[in-house]
Amino acid sequence: MIKPLLVCIICIFMTLNLNAQCLQGNCVTGVGTYVYPSGAKYSGQFVNSRIQGIGTLWMNNGNVYSGQWNNNYREGKGKMVFKNEDVYTGDFSRSKMQGVGTMRFFAGGQYSGEWMDDLPHGKGRYTYANGEHYEGLLTFGKRSGYGKYTYEYGSIYDGQWRENRREGLGSLAQSDGKKLSGLWQSDQFLSSQNVPATAPSTETLASTNNANAINSTTTPSNTPLKNCNEERCMYGM
Repeated sequence: MIKPLLVCIICIFMTLNLNAQCLQGNCVTGVGTYVYPSGAKYSGQFVNSRIQGIGTLWMNNGNVYSGQWNNNYREGKGKMVFKNEDVYTGDFSRSKMQGVGTMRFFAGGQYSGEWMDDLPHGKGRYTYANGEHYEGLLTFGKRSGYGKYTYEYGSIYDGQWRENRREGLGSLAQSDGKKLSGLWQSDQFLSSQNVPATAPSTETLASTNNANAINSTTTPSNTPLKNCNEERCMYGM
């Protein structure tokens, strides 16, 4: 009974070795190419059998990372080409997009600015496929704080935001020359500054909403910023 079990263990061990192996070079301390059991492949520098230095990882989810590594983590400057052909170039920290970088979307548009935990966070600029753009503060991928949004047909909102909605003090300069300046709530204009809080007429509100409504398909919150941070992907396994 013990002998067949021992043979089985040996067979499993040999199978794992066949699936995970150093194809060429020095995969301990040096430069080499290593294939992991998942099918992911890394080519670059190793130190003490860990990914360290400069190298490229072809992930089993279709993403490809090229750049700096530290102790098996994407760390420093690098470039991630996603399976959907979005491309991020910039800073990484512990395998996450963090620091300053640019994401160019395959469908059009890009974001350049600060990142945290794989999301736009801090100061940045979004340019959308339809030509609209936002420049200002973001909180984990959403417009929050002060920012300026230029709409497709020339209207410009300059003021406060909260979770992608105009919220607080701000002004909307419309393309027809009209201007709304004052308090906003949930993306709606409430009242001008220093005047009684009277609601705008139905005609004014409808005109503003129709001419300047944000296309939800272009907002940062609806633009997926995919990254693989499961343990097997961080370590290339």
